[in-house]
Amino acid sequence: MSADRGFTHPHRLHVDGFATWRREPDAICFRPARSRCKACDATGLVDSGASVNVLPFRLGCELGLDWDQQTTPIQLSGNLADRDARSVLLAVDIVNLPPVDLVFAWSQRNGVPLIFGQTNFFMQFDVCFFRTRGFFTVSPHDDG
Repeated sequence: MSADRGFTHPHRLHVDGFATWRREPDAICFRPARSRCKACDATGLVDSGASVNVLPFRLGCELGLDWDQQTTPIQLSGNLADRDARSVLLAVDIVNLPPVDLVFAWSQRNGVPLIFGQTNFFMQFDVCFFRTRGFFTVSPHDDG
C-alpha cells in the first residue's frame, strides 16, 4: 500500500546493496521517513529459501518501532521458531530500483540477519542467480 492511497509509512528502509557470497557484504542503510526516527546501517541477505522477510529485533528498535504496538503475530519456523515475531510494513528504497513497500517478520531475536525472502521481496523484484559466477542481479518486476 503506498502513501498516495491514504497510508503513510512511519519508517523507511534505504538499501544500498545486498550481501553476496563471494565478496564482503554491502551495507544496508535504514532511513526512517520521518526525521524524528533514527537511521541505522546493517547487512542483509537475499535468501530464495526464506519464506518471509525477517527484521532482527535490534534493527526494528533502532528504526523506532514499538513491539507492543505491532499486534499481528507471525509464526516463524526453523531456527526462528523459538521467539515471537510481529508483522511490520516498511517503505523500502533500494539503490537504482524503484521504491517498494515490504512486509517484514520483526523477530524478537537479535542473532538473526536481515533477510529478504519470498514474501514479498521476490514478489516485487526479479532476482537472477548466476551461481557458477558467484553473483546475482535484482531488477524491477516487469508487469508486461
